[in-house]
Amino acid sequence: MIISARASHLSHTPRKVNLVAKSIIGLSADEALNRLQFTIKRASRPVSLVLKQAIANAGHNFAVDTKRLIVLRAFATKGKTIKKGLFGGRMHYKPIEKTFSHLTIELKSLEPKPLAAAPSAKGGSASGGKVATPVVKLPAKSKISNIKSKIS
Repeated sequence: MIISARASHLSHTPRKVNLVAKSIIGLSADEALNRLQFTIKRASRPVSLVLKQAIANAGHNFAVDTKRLIVLRAFATKGKTIKKGLFGGRMHYKPIEKTFSHLTIELKSLEPKPLAAAPSAKGGSASGGKVATPVVKLPAKSKISNIKSKIS
């Protein structure tokens, strides 16, 4: 199951937010929060807030165990741009563009693996003493003949 959280109009550029967001991909949610706490980039605060929001969404809306969440995707896209400027020397206009960003974080819940059946007391398996044999799939006959012709 994929759980997402978004934040719009962050006052950081997408390039700077992506530096922080890409550093937490593939980590568990707790590990990612810990890493963001010790990241010295200014964009780590809004990223950690959105990550906390995604964790809360998973626990409240989907009743998912928050200990089994990993960060699947985290990225920032370009938002609005405010254009303003200052007057420099000899009344020359110096334009300033402030770019905002939209941040998206997606978490994935890991499903618990089913436990294998324990062997019974009689020495056999739990399925009545029969042991399952693995199925081996062989390539088609034309492929085998091609392989034999290449060897000889």
